[in-house]
Amino acid sequence: LTLLLAGLIVMERPGIGRTIGGTGLFLLACLAKESALMLPLLLPLRDVALPREDFDAPTPWLRTTWIRVGVLAGVASLYFALRAAVLPGLAQVGHVDGSVFATARAMLHGLGWYMGQLLLPLGFSFDTRIDVPLRWSDPEVWIGLGVLGTLIAAGVLGLVRRRYLLAFAALGFLVTLGPVSNVVVPLKTFVADRFAYPGLICVAAAVAALLHVLRGTARSTVLTIGLCAIGALGFLTIERNKAWASDTELWTAVRADRPWNANAYQGLAFEYLHQKRIIDAENALATYLAANPYDGKAMYAMGNLFGELAQSLVQVGTERAGEQTNVRLRQKQARVAQIKLYQRALEVWTLPGGLSFGRGSEPVSYTHLTLPTKVLVC
Repeated sequence: LTLLLAGLIVMERPGIGRTIGGTGLFLLACLAKESALMLPLLLPLRDVALPREDFDAPTPWLRTTWIRVGVLAGVASLYFALRAAVLPGLAQVGHVDGSVFATARAMLHGLGWYMGQLLLPLGFSFDTRIDVPLRWSDPEVWIGLGVLGTLIAAGVLGLVRRRYLLAFAALGFLVTLGPVSNVVVPLKTFVADRFAYPGLICVAAAVAALLHVLRGTARSTVLTIGLCAIGALGFLTIERNKAWASDTELWTAVRADRPWNANAYQGLAFEYLHQKRIIDAENALATYLAANPYDGKAMYAMGNLFGELAQSLVQVGTERAGEQTNVRLRQKQARVAQIKLYQRALEVWTLPGGLSFGRGSEPVSYTHLTLPTKVLVC
């Protein structure tokens, strides 16, 4: 986002040097995170919404804009060529139920979620999961369609009536969500706060336009309300940052906000293992696997951690027989859990398509499956 914004700023004025500089920043932005590919669409919207004062008529700067769009499109093609030489394909996972229409329903639900987060950012949205609507008639789909239709209508109306900042705010927000829409390129995540960060540029432009239109008392009232909101949200942000003190605090906060989030239990299971809390780790992992019974990678990784834990539990001196018995018991518990998890992982991976079960579950190659000989013998 920093590189993308820098590219927009550099290309605020005409000039070959600025075009080269902005293009270079765009390439770096793509290499940092490919959601920067939105820039060729965002640039003309920005230039229409905020016409340059350097030109006497709109035609010259629009010509410059479209030339730059062509150059940026060429750089995007270069980026994809470089990407194809390193990575085998675009999609991280398959479409929901193998259907692009099911994914589209999910993203309409996600669009409603983004609007809700913008208007009322409550709760702890880290690792958010949304349910996929089963039918086009579901209310989540209609809410999303309403949001989509409103933004498109506002953008078109802004262009027709020369309310260009309105067009930039509405259409620009949709453009910034394009690379993470999942419809064209399915991702492991449907929605996330960070996906909406670039769109906040457009939201800020809309707020600035509103303040510009308002006069006198109305502007003072809006500014006062805005400052109070910033103060309140700033305080809540400081409080929320406490959840990031450690991984245990983070996943505990997710579980407290959304007890049905299975990933919270997987995260806690890993952390409990690092703390050598075997029973707590097993309970948390059982909760996770109840929701994701085909995540072989999680089973295999957790089995490795149980094995490492068993190795780390060294016996103590004979003068502390009671403690030694406790250590042996914990070693046995860890080994039993390790073997069970390896067995379950192998059962999943031997199913048809078992190496890539589940959205968000990354496939693991058999060539990386190194099971200890003693465990296999057991």
